[in-house]
Amino acid sequence: MEAVAEELQHVIRNASFGGKNIQCFRGVGADQTFLFDDENNLRNFLSLSEQRKMESNLGYGVKKNKLSEILHMTWGSGDNFIAKYADDYARLNNEFCDMTTAFSGKYLTAIFRSDDNWISNNSSRAIIQPLPDYIRYIRTGRLHYMSYEMRKSLECGVWDNRPDIFLPETILGLAFKVIPHLTADISNSLALLSWITKTEQEWVAKAKCHSSWQDCHLS
Repeated sequence: MEAVAEELQHVIRNASFGGKNIQCFRGVGADQTFLFDDENNLRNFLSLSEQRKMESNLGYGVKKNKLSEILHMTWGSGDNFIAKYADDYARLNNEFCDMTTAFSGKYLTAIFRSDDNWISNNSSRAIIQPLPDYIRYIRTGRLHYMSYEMRKSLECGVWDNRPDIFLPETILGLAFKVIPHLTADISNSLALLSWITKTEQEWVAKAKCHSSWQDCHLS
């Protein structure tokens, strides 16, 4: 992660705005502008096994500063806010209760409120997933996903409860587990199902085969 952060800083420094180079700093401001100061505890929690995570009593709280006072006045978070990592972890993994508490996909993570006081209704707990535009494909032969407006007009369905269910990597990953060695006719169908071109599908299949070959020889 440190290497990624340094690379990002280097890229941002080379950018400019208003004729001046953009400056990049770690964190935002001084310590008094931080709400949390629990990096070490969080790192320790994340290093635990799944079982020990759920049994952990490690917790965290907010620092006493001007920012925490504003947070309490605006959101009613409480002067002595304390939480447990295990509870947050369970909420992110939808293990907190029967109601959907979070949604996590490759490109998005959403944490839902614990009550039903939504802007619209409880269907807001479902994140709009990208769906292939099959009608457009039939008409033009081109691979596109539905526009946001068209996708939003559809009723909520089971496809809204599975993160990234129609994205190519999800379908291809499942297909390679079920059918390790693809035949030509299956490859054509899989390309259409995963919503990529046949050339792209064949390239992914070769990369997957090469990776599996390396794993076998390394083990």
